[in-house]
Amino acid sequence: MDESAISSGDEDGAFEARVQSYSLEQLEDVFAHLDRESHPGRFKLVQTEVRSRLDRLSATRVDLVESDKPPSAPRRLWASVVDLFVSLLPAGVLGLILVGTGTISLGGSSGGSSGASGRRGRGGRGRAQEEPALFDQALDFLTDSDKMLDALETYGPYYGGLVVYRILMVAPQWARSGSSAGLKETGVRIVDAMGHDPNLARSALRIVFAYLVYPATMGLGALWMVIDKNGRTLADWVSGVRVVRVRQPLESSNQDTSPLSSKAHGLCLNIP
Repeated sequence: MDESAISSGDEDGAFEARVQSYSLEQLEDVFAHLDRESHPGRFKLVQTEVRSRLDRLSATRVDLVESDKPPSAPRRLWASVVDLFVSLLPAGVLGLILVGTGTISLGGSSGGSSGASGRRGRGGRGRAQEEPALFDQALDFLTDSDKMLDALETYGPYYGGLVVYRILMVAPQWARSGSSAGLKETGVRIVDAMGHDPNLARSALRIVFAYLVYPATMGLGALWMVIDKNGRTLADWVSGVRVVRVRQPLESSNQDTSPLSSKAHGLCLNIP
């Protein structure tokens, strides 16, 4: 860009409109050639615009670079394990305190167990009945509506409490930063279709759907990430989110940023 583009004869309003339409490279050129002493207002305007462009670029750089690189299944599994452990840790500590102080008791089942053991001991010395395979047990359970209803009545309230507890513990973290303890540990985060942090409703829906569908499909809902081009599970797909990798600070420092943004940063930081 030549000196005529930044001549003092241009009106400030027209110059400001042109600055808004310039690319970052053009702004750098204007910034480098503009006479600071003769046009302090225009100099400040260009500097502010460059800084604003760089701030927006920094805010979206991770998503733009990493959106096409979904994390691997082992990485996501480890993130879920860490998240579950961190979420349940306060409840576990509270439970130990309640048991230690005698507020709740874990007794009451030993008598029945010993009685059953005694009956088995007196019942004869024949061979113990062979346990069916785990797959056969699962298939028998899923095809027996009475067993499923009994399990739902017995364990349903506890499972529902776990889902609500997880929503209260994790969903606000996802809505605030797209991350949680497990996601930070493994270098991933959750974003919506626009690359922003998911809102609270999407975060809660993802948890509810995961805890309902994954057990019902025996994990097939989670394995959907293997065939989805964006690495999404069914819970991700229904809630409209995706999981992306993010650079760790050390990894980011080792990767050179674009020369364009580096030059602009130098211009803005070196000149007050």
